[in-house]
Amino acid sequence: MPVGTDTGSETADVDVHHDLPDDPEAVIAGSHQIDFELLDPFGTGADADADVGGPPPPRRPLFGFRWPANPSTIFWILLSVSIVSLWCVFFAVVLSPVQEHRSQRNLYAEIRSHLVAETVPTGGDIASGTPIALLQIPAIGLHDVVVVEGTSASNLQNGPGHRRDTPLPGQAGVSVIMGRSLLFGAPFADIGQLQSGALMTVTTGQGTFNYRVDSLRRPGELGAPPITATDGRLTLITSEGIGKGLDATRQPLYLDATLLGPAQSATAVRPTSVDSSETTMRGDSAALPDLVVWLLLLIATVIVGQWLQGRWGRRQAALVCIPVLLALLWLAAESASQLLPNLM
Repeated sequence: MPVGTDTGSETADVDVHHDLPDDPEAVIAGSHQIDFELLDPFGTGADADADVGGPPPPRRPLFGFRWPANPSTIFWILLSVSIVSLWCVFFAVVLSPVQEHRSQRNLYAEIRSHLVAETVPTGGDIASGTPIALLQIPAIGLHDVVVVEGTSASNLQNGPGHRRDTPLPGQAGVSVIMGRSLLFGAPFADIGQLQSGALMTVTTGQGTFNYRVDSLRRPGELGAPPITATDGRLTLITSEGIGKGLDATRQPLYLDATLLGPAQSATAVRPTSVDSSETTMRGDSAALPDLVVWLLLLIATVIVGQWLQGRWGRRQAALVCIPVLLALLWLAAESASQLLPNLM
């Protein structure tokens, strides 16, 4: 019937409108929910708001390394570097003369026993660091200073060194002895004060030889006149400071002295060349691996100390670790000083 049909239509219309929500925003929110469910078919449960406008996930650090963000960590790192640097300066200025004095005392006892036994080397390829002579320069207060074989930075930490490719003192030819003027006792610090005519004495396994100072010279100045094949000359080399402030630097200083009396002949063939680390104003790069090892052991000792502190307590850990730390600091500073020019 028409009437019944109209009534049914009205009823159907009422049912449809009754199922829809009255709030239009709910309709929009519902459609959004359906869309995000379609975008997340595997049910990961991702929050729609987080995907759209939330903060991005943290980025993975490059190569797995993350710089410590804690300011206290950075402070302790910088403090440790500063302490090691200050220790190296303290060692060079205060402790290196103590080390040189101890080395000289031991070397003096060694060479005296060899002089008595007449076993001091007088030629050939002498081992680096071997004591080969006693040097005396009364005008500047040098008495019984032991000269060792070799002129590398490590050799000159123990005292003046004889350049291995030159004749020994007292022999014919030009013998070269190099010494420090700033660190490790600075035995040649006053060489520049010597005047022409001053006397010096060198004692070797071949006897005692006297020299008379001729002149001082610096880079760029004329060298000493040549000598005959039977004469002897001794050249002392050290360094002196020039300039002031930021322009301050150091340059070689040479002193030439003539042998008074007959020269001795070499007893065996001498080396004809030396490594670059044994030349004037050069450091010893071979000390760099040692320095790295000592620094790594320092770090390892600190880590072990932290672990022992947790197991034994602070006092017990300090008793074990502090002597080790001081020994490693000494070795590290000694290796670092060998990287500096050998005449400093």
